[in-house]
Amino acid sequence: MADVLLGRVNPSGKLPCAFPSRPEDLPVFDRDATRIVYDLWHGYRKMERDGAEPAFPFGFGLSYTRFDYRGLRLAKSELGPSDALEAALEVTNDGDRVGGEIVQLYVAPIGSAAARAERAESLRARRPRCGRDARRASCRPGSRSRLLR
Repeated sequence: MADVLLGRVNPSGKLPCAFPSRPEDLPVFDRDATRIVYDLWHGYRKMERDGAEPAFPFGFGLSYTRFDYRGLRLAKSELGPSDALEAALEVTNDGDRVGGEIVQLYVAPIGSAAARAERAESLRARRPRCGRDARRASCRPGSRSRLLR
């Protein structure tokens, strides 16, 4: 931990959840309840639905270096119900330190009948709601990694 705080080791993790800015952005809590149903409306989905700005959004992370993403390519522009999404992109370490980057891929269904949060435009993260995949790219300064899925 000291090496991370002193900048000798580059942190490269991403949050697997969102942290709200205000207590009222959390789901209702009743310590006397014997059963509570939240369905989809908790965590980042609740904040998106309500238009609440998270203190730290889903996927937030820190680094002592900078990464550039380029050349995102999808194998298909449309997918059928049983198709797999195939994507490729290049990640470049534009900073002056060795670092690792977690590249996250997000998707959202078009025309789904299921209830979903539709207020992502108000969030700092500005990304669709469904995390689909993540890959790690480890790069020396100035080097590139090509990620495929």
